[in-house]
Amino acid sequence: VQDPVTRSVLKHHHRDLEALGDYLLDYYRRSIAAAGMKGKAVAGDLPFQWQTDFDFRWFGGWLRNQRGETEERNLIVVIPGRDRSRAVIMADHYDTAYMEDVYDKERGGNGARVAAAGADDNHSATAALMQAAPIFLELSRKGRLSCDVWLVHLTGEEFPSDCMGARNLCSRLVERNL
Repeated sequence: VQDPVTRSVLKHHHRDLEALGDYLLDYYRRSIAAAGMKGKAVAGDLPFQWQTDFDFRWFGGWLRNQRGETEERNLIVVIPGRDRSRAVIMADHYDTAYMEDVYDKERGGNGARVAAAGADDNHSATAALMQAAPIFLELSRKGRLSCDVWLVHLTGEEFPSDCMGARNLCSRLVERNL
C-alpha cells in the first residue's frame, strides 16, 4: 500500500494473499491425503499476470505484479467423478474488497483502502468450499460422484482487477489449456 492515509491505519504493511493461498493449498492437500485420494484428487494453483488498461501503481499488488515480483493465482482442487468429461465448478474469491464505509468519504470514510475481513467479503464462501472438500472427497473415494467436482478459489475479482481471475479461468477452459 502506497498512500499515507491507508498506511496510517494498517497494523502491518504486507500483502497476505500469498500466505492465504499457501494455507488453502496445504489444507486441501492434507484433506486429499486424509481421504486416501492422493494421486487421484489434485490441488494446485493457476498463476497469471494482471492485465489492465490503466495504471494502478498505488496498489502494491498491482505494482509488484507489473514488475514481475509476484503473480496472481487461482487455486483449484479437482475431485474425480465417474465421468471425467464433465465437472461441476464451485467457486469463491479469496482476495478482498475495500470497506466502503472506511474508504468512501461520502459515507464517513477517510479514503483508507482497508480490506474487508471475513464474511464482509467472500470468506463465507471460502469456508463453505473448505467444508465441502472432505465430503466430496469421501463421495469420490466411494465412487459416488457422477462427474468431477472442482473447488476453485479465484483472485483478482475486486476493483481494479475486475473479475480477472474468473476471466483467466474461463479463457483457459475455452482454450483448453488448463
